[in-house]
Amino acid sequence: MSPGRGRSTGFTLIEVLVAVAVAGVIALSAGALGMVVENLSETEQTFGDNAALRTALESVVDDVRATDHEKDEVFRVIPKTVVGGPARDILVVWSALPGKYGEPTGFVVYRVLEAGNAGREMPAGLYRQVVSGSLISNIDINNEINDNPIDLVLPGVAMFDISCYVNNEWVKDYAGAVPEAMRLSAARGRDTAIHETVLP
Repeated sequence: MSPGRGRSTGFTLIEVLVAVAVAGVIALSAGALGMVVENLSETEQTFGDNAALRTALESVVDDVRATDHEKDEVFRVIPKTVVGGPARDILVVWSALPGKYGEPTGFVVYRVLEAGNAGREMPAGLYRQVVSGSLISNIDINNEINDNPIDLVLPGVAMFDISCYVNNEWVKDYAGAVPEAMRLSAARGRDTAIHETVLP
């Protein structure tokens, strides 16, 4: 071996370029994987929120289905709209469903309430309240909230819209027997769910 011609301890240009290319591919893959995980997380959250809305609307339908469909004065929709805001309709329906859970049977009221409504410590959301009474026309919606227990169905609901199918048309303001069909809409945050059902 001649002097000055020993083995070099550095990397060749080709080895450096290959290492940089591999590092770039790994970095791009990690970034793309991060975006996929973020999108999956957002999709899961949206699906969960929408499923909660659908479940809340199905519980309303369960109360409506548990009514006496032969009577005339068992169902009432009171359309309410906050000025410049979303629909916040009120549904009053006579239901036997509370009796299955140890509550007295009577009229069930569904409505959206603001946080701290009627001086109570409660979050904003969709509420369900069982109200005693013999006639639907005798129920004072404004005073009943103070006198009866009230249950939160789903927090954060800002819109609750009800339409009834009666005499071949969709109507908002309705009182009487259970309608032929009902369309419920609810919104919470960016999510909206619609439940349309034919009633027996």
